[in-house]
Amino acid sequence: MHDLKKLTDEQLVELYNGKMFKAFDQLYLRYKDNINATAHKYKMYGVDFDDLVQEGAWGLFNAIMKYD
Repeated sequence: MHDLKKLTDEQLVELYNGKMFKAFDQLYLRYKDNINATAHKYKMYGVDFDDLVQEGAWGLFNAIMKYD
């Protein structure tokens, strides 16, 4: 099994597209701080923080699916 922490983002995307779904978990862990920081910026506009984080995770998922 791969040590997912040592792989590049591109390698993780390839693994995810090859049906190794744990690769998404590793990518999310790498980017969750960015997602949370961005969500905090928009929280002041009255949008629920958890909803913003979920949208950020959805955006990451879409980026993975569209990566070529």
